[in-house]
Amino acid sequence: MLLVALVLVQASCSQQEDEPRDDAGSREQDVPFLEVYRSSFCQPFLMTVDVYSEYPDEVSYIYKPACVAVQRCGGCCGDEGQFCAPVEMEMVTIELVKISPSIKESTMVKRDFLAHKQCECRPVSIS
Repeated sequence: MLLVALVLVQASCSQQEDEPRDDAGSREQDVPFLEVYRSSFCQPFLMTVDVYSEYPDEVSYIYKPACVAVQRCGGCCGDEGQFCAPVEMEMVTIELVKISPSIKESTMVKRDFLAHKQCECRPVSIS
C-alpha cells in the first residue's frame, strides 16, 4: 500500500508544470519525495552540542567554541510508538580553547564527546 502511495505521489509530482521562478529569475529548488523521506529517517546527523551541557562542572571557564559539531541520532521512525536511539557509539576527542577568566589565561585542551555511529528505531517504554 505504501509503495502504491509513493508511486502515485512521485507520478503526480513529475506531471507538474514549469516550476515557479523567484524575482531573480532562478528556479526554486524542489526536493524529491524519496530524498526527503531518506534524509528524515532515523540516522546519525551532524548536530551542535553545547560544551557546558557535556561538561557542567566547568561552567567557571569559557570554552571557544562554546558548541561543537558531533554525530547524534535524530530523525523520524514513522511510528509514534518508536524513537530514534543510538546502537553504536564512539568517543571523539575535540580540541578547544579553555579560558580562565579569573587569571585571564587560555590553554588548548582536549575534551571527549560521545558520537553516535549507528541508530535504530526502538519502542517507547511506557512507565
